[in-house]
Amino acid sequence: MRYLHALIPALLAATAIVSAQSLPSLPLASTQPAATSTAPATAPATLPHLSDRAAPKDSLPQETVPGSRILKTFDFEERALGNFESIPMFWNKVAGRGYPLYTGGHFDNTVFRSKSTSFKLQLDGGSVAYQYAPGKLPITPNADYYIIGFIKTCGLQHARGEIAAWFADANGHMLPGTETHSARVGTGAAVEDWTLVHIYIPGTNPEARSLVLQMGLLQPQQMSDQRLGQFEIYQQDIKGAAWFDDISVFQLPRLSISTSVPANIFAPNVMPEFDLAISDLGRDPLRAILTISDAADHEVRHETWSLHLEPGKPWQHHAAIPPLPAGYYTATLDVFSGQDAASGPAATPEGGGTGAAGSLIARRQTHFLATTAVGLSLRPAPEFGLNADYWPVEAWGELPVILAHSGVGLVKLPAWRKDMSEESLLRKDQPFDLLLSALQRQEVSTLCSFAEVPSVLTRQLHDNSDSVLSLLDADPNLWRPYVSFILARYAGRIDLWQIGNDRDAFYANDARYARLFARTRTELSTLVSAPRLAIPWNALYDFDPKAYPNAILDVRLPASIKANQIPTYIKSLSPHPDAEVLAIVEPLAEGKYGRVDRLTDFAQRIVLARSANPRAVLIDLPLTRQTDLAGQTSQPSELFLVYRTLVKELGGAIFEGELELEPGIRAFLFDHQGIGTLVLWNEYAGTPQTTLHLALGREPSAVDLWGRTFTLPVNDGVATVAVGPTPVILQNIDARLAELRGSFALGARTIPAGVGVLETTISLRNPYDAPLSGKLFLQPPAGWTMDPPSMIFTIQPGGTMNKPITLRYPYSEFAGPKLIRARLVRDSDADHPLDLAAHVEVASSDVEMECFAHFMPDGQLVLQQMITNTSSAPLNAQSYAMVPGLARQQRFILDLKPRQTIIKRYSFPNAAALAGKVAAMGVRQNDGTTMLAKAVVLE
Repeated sequence: MRYLHALIPALLAATAIVSAQSLPSLPLASTQPAATSTAPATAPATLPHLSDRAAPKDSLPQETVPGSRILKTFDFEERALGNFESIPMFWNKVAGRGYPLYTGGHFDNTVFRSKSTSFKLQLDGGSVAYQYAPGKLPITPNADYYIIGFIKTCGLQHARGEIAAWFADANGHMLPGTETHSARVGTGAAVEDWTLVHIYIPGTNPEARSLVLQMGLLQPQQMSDQRLGQFEIYQQDIKGAAWFDDISVFQLPRLSISTSVPANIFAPNVMPEFDLAISDLGRDPLRAILTISDAADHEVRHETWSLHLEPGKPWQHHAAIPPLPAGYYTATLDVFSGQDAASGPAATPEGGGTGAAGSLIARRQTHFLATTAVGLSLRPAPEFGLNADYWPVEAWGELPVILAHSGVGLVKLPAWRKDMSEESLLRKDQPFDLLLSALQRQEVSTLCSFAEVPSVLTRQLHDNSDSVLSLLDADPNLWRPYVSFILARYAGRIDLWQIGNDRDAFYANDARYARLFARTRTELSTLVSAPRLAIPWNALYDFDPKAYPNAILDVRLPASIKANQIPTYIKSLSPHPDAEVLAIVEPLAEGKYGRVDRLTDFAQRIVLARSANPRAVLIDLPLTRQTDLAGQTSQPSELFLVYRTLVKELGGAIFEGELELEPGIRAFLFDHQGIGTLVLWNEYAGTPQTTLHLALGREPSAVDLWGRTFTLPVNDGVATVAVGPTPVILQNIDARLAELRGSFALGARTIPAGVGVLETTISLRNPYDAPLSGKLFLQPPAGWTMDPPSMIFTIQPGGTMNKPITLRYPYSEFAGPKLIRARLVRDSDADHPLDLAAHVEVASSDVEMECFAHFMPDGQLVLQQMITNTSSAPLNAQSYAMVPGLARQQRFILDLKPRQTIIKRYSFPNAAALAGKVAAMGVRQNDGTTMLAKAVVLE
């Protein structure tokens, strides 16, 4: 829906409603999947103010002719047609609950958008709507339909105006899944400008015979499909109005672009192939353009065809392109119309760009993935899974292929579905049986949830709720047969059972959920020995293990949790070593963040979740369903490709720990039976990319998030790696070597500022199965000394060396991170010494300080300190600032209370020439002993 600005002006110009210059840029509706819900497609786009005046008389729309794109226009100028009633012809008032008889609508000659009349809906409490009679707007299912219209509102706080549409069958009954709503208009009590709304309905239902329109002014109760809470009420407006004008229905070509592979996921080195189809009832010549673009919207290939179509005879074409590098791609089929849109033979491929003559009248897109062979894990990874709880049954046939591409070893499925029949519940659920058999062959484990209560059972319970809580106080004889059959039939084929889903707030302070859990465990124990039952949980809520003994937590980690907080949340929900957690990781919301930022954050979340060692890390199935001429198809997202890469690289591995390499670098080491994988990224914003020199083994390689492999430059066993915010995966590394390097550490991670001498230890761990011996040469920062400067050692397998050292450093050493380096010479490989590094920080336990430098326009240098007393006693000291070539300045700090902050300011005139130099700022005791000092770059 990104290119509606290319379509709406042409449609409006065709009806002579308004000039194209008055239209805003809007997204293209024909790129969206078919609307199968009542949610608005997009937010309303507000036009510039249009006065309530009539359009020129010669702009009246004409009756459509066969093949015309204009199917019907409602301008409500019906007096000339002999209609002297107060409502338009063939429009009937909607009656029923929430639509009181005393509300209504009528023609209005005082407010209008074009000509002299609009249709006004007036509130008097309740909702009001008018519907165009079924059968009065006949259509053919061989075309798509587009509706545009204008709405103006006044006096609305809660109610909203909208246009809705759906297909009806030959008997005038609504066809399920075709109801679609426009954006809802009305945001305040004031009179608003005319707002353009639009609806796209693909003609994919062969039973469709007419199009039904409805103009509505709806209260929140009629717009909501959610049940109210115990003490909630619906708000509503008592007074208010909405005007409707210039509603037009357009007939558009039907387009289809599909692939022959499940979920549009192409295996490595496979040629992507597409089946194209265009069906049109119009008479215009057309031009079709197929464009392939990558995730960054760069065009990688296109083809063009000129078409002369006859009504009822669709154009079909099979297109194949050479294999593409691993990535996420979009295939776009555009259709242009106009007198010059087609020239030459029909369906003739042409070269050149996409600058086709004529107007863009339809667009269809499909997304696909090109994959590459990655990873060490050949079997499904039990540490990773996909949540397919809400995936439609008609698409279950694709799941085995999707799971095989992803490499996961666990999938979450519904044991109960709302639409299950009595036959499926008590005898045989054919789709479920087939899927479980395929998953068993693939060695994929299953978690099945009793989530939605089937409608068959809901009717017997006389409860409109589909929540499993409705079973708690119901007669067990009603629901036990349905549970028992499923448990008996599938107990040996399903690995885990779950009660409830994300909509059931088990984490709420409601004792009914604990009772439901206990009752379900009792039912399970009659058919399954030592049953382990999973329950859904939200990581933002505390968990009481006493209320749910031995429960497996299916924990959802919302995107509102920061990525680096994920391990803490997972571990906090594992109160004892035997507790098991399934972690469902949510990505950041699409549209609110840049593409690369969202993928980067997602990858970090997966790695951090995996580092907490839950039973498995899952994500919601990263696919959507789209409807077009070819029917329902599955569309992958780019998250699938990133997740696939991480699963393939980390599946079957043991997390060894996080290594300390450089400040700001996060490095997570995983071991595949001696073959290591290191995932690392730079989270230090000050240096978004840094270069590391790491001893990783003889033939390390790098893999990006899309699965593309790169060789690393290696010199004398040391690899050069560029690390930025986006995680990079280093594979085929010597895991023991990396673990050895990462174990080097100083016993004291914080060096006390102003002390000058520190007694601590040096530690090193032997990760090998044989003794490790050699010599360690210590290399402290400039101006520092370490005693002894070297040490001879022998460490037994799995053991750790801890040797005492004395560290001496300047009393005035600047605060901040420091690096203690060392060179390790192993007796077993003396020709290849290893460079080690340990990170420490010079800081004070009594004072915290932030420093700022700023040049004024007149060349004056201003330095500022924010000093906080972090001790438990009042602080009496001196602060100072030393600038090269200028006299030192100092300030007194008197009785600064604990946890209080004071600001000290220094001014140096005529200092512009010092830009780029370094000043020293600090705090010292009154006897001259330095407490804390920092270097400040003058800029």
